[in-house]
Amino acid sequence: MDQSKQKPHISVIIPAHNEEKYILKTLQSLANQEYRHFEIIVVLSACSDRTELVVQRFIRLRPELQISLIIEQELGVSKARNKGAKFAKGNLLFFLDADTFIDHNCLLKTNQYITSNYSIATCHSKPIPWSIIFSLIVGLKNSAHRLGLVKGVHGNLICWRGHFEKVGGYNENLVVMEHRDLIYRLLKLGRYKWIPTAFCTTSMRRWEKEGVFKMLFYWFDQGVKSLFSKKRIAKQYEAIR
Repeated sequence: MDQSKQKPHISVIIPAHNEEKYILKTLQSLANQEYRHFEIIVVLSACSDRTELVVQRFIRLRPELQISLIIEQELGVSKARNKGAKFAKGNLLFFLDADTFIDHNCLLKTNQYITSNYSIATCHSKPIPWSIIFSLIVGLKNSAHRLGLVKGVHGNLICWRGHFEKVGGYNENLVVMEHRDLIYRLLKLGRYKWIPTAFCTTSMRRWEKEGVFKMLFYWFDQGVKSLFSKKRIAKQYEAIR
């Protein structure tokens, strides 16, 4: 049977808002995967740049890949992720940021590690560009995930489609910490898994522009507020492109 015609086990969902500078490398990293039983769903979220053109060109160059392109007129990363999940054919959802690329064996390792015992997972993260401070920040985050001190994600979130649908997907009213909100609901259905041998490299562009101390304070402030407010109201992120 033609592998390209099989039902994909993993659906990689990429929300993208004006990501013409980054998304090609993300797509190329998926094209280089050892594990081939997957599809790619790109959801363009109110794009005004050349992101659609970049994706369309890639689709023409790699016709052997299962790639779907969805246009969403309204801005919102959670809305885009939910839209992509509705079109997914795989039973495992791999939400990937458009400025994040994965190693050649990442999907293979994901498929090996994730069992029905787990309802939420994420991969080992690496920063780009590399610097001592960025390496330290991401390294501390990886350690917190590995030890289970913080059940979070960085650049990617993995869950079963059935679980995602059961909890109602992403809360589209949240402007930040939407991953955290989804994770808390998914944890009611299974365990959390940090995959040590599946690597993803994600952009630190916001930390570069805003500054390390400003970002550290922002996330500390939001974390404290989230402990006392179920609504977790936060200021909308400024787009960093």
